[in-house]
Amino acid sequence: MTSPLPSSPHHSQHHELRKIQVRLEKLYALDPAPHIAEFVDIHDEHPQESLLVYEGDGELQLQLRLPANDNVRPSLSDSYAEHVEGVSHFLLMVERARTELPTTLLELELQAEIDKFALLAFGAFSVGPTRRTRLSPHAVHQWLYEQCSFLHSAHTAEGDRYRAANRLAARWWSRLLSRSDRRSALSELRTFYRAGPHEKIRLAKAV
Repeated sequence: MTSPLPSSPHHSQHHELRKIQVRLEKLYALDPAPHIAEFVDIHDEHPQESLLVYEGDGELQLQLRLPANDNVRPSLSDSYAEHVEGVSHFLLMVERARTELPTTLLELELQAEIDKFALLAFGAFSVGPTRRTRLSPHAVHQWLYEQCSFLHSAHTAEGDRYRAANRLAARWWSRLLSRSDRRSALSELRTFYRAGPHEKIRLAKAV
């Protein structure tokens, strides 16, 4: 069972977070998760996105912390990417709790990197921005995976994990986008989501 940790009454960003949640649930054909607004704490003092997880007495408690930002829209912006990352972490934790399967920190980061690209560029599934504002896959791939910077230094546990997730997601999307059959690509995307953490790494490394 999943329940929220106490959250703040801040509501300015809840609408966009909910839109991200619905898009990801539609993309992966997931059972609806609890409304993310019940699990969000938005505050100026939060420097970056983080998901707090507490497990005890057969219950999983979650709280997504985000810095306050009243201008979160689908775009090549750090704020939008941060919000997608937070929702991605939340949904994967909920799905793993529902299916009683394990996850890892690397899987959480890898799936978030996959989800950012999906919502910004993979318009074949009609889950990203509107047609008028949808960005090209090439531009998104460059921004997310080739021009990115990392908060944590290389050769640290966090730095190595984020760099590995970024590298694996870039490789996986490059391979998937080379396919001409969009229906099989969607099937493969959903298969990837439901794979276990070690299987996801194997799939991302496959040629």
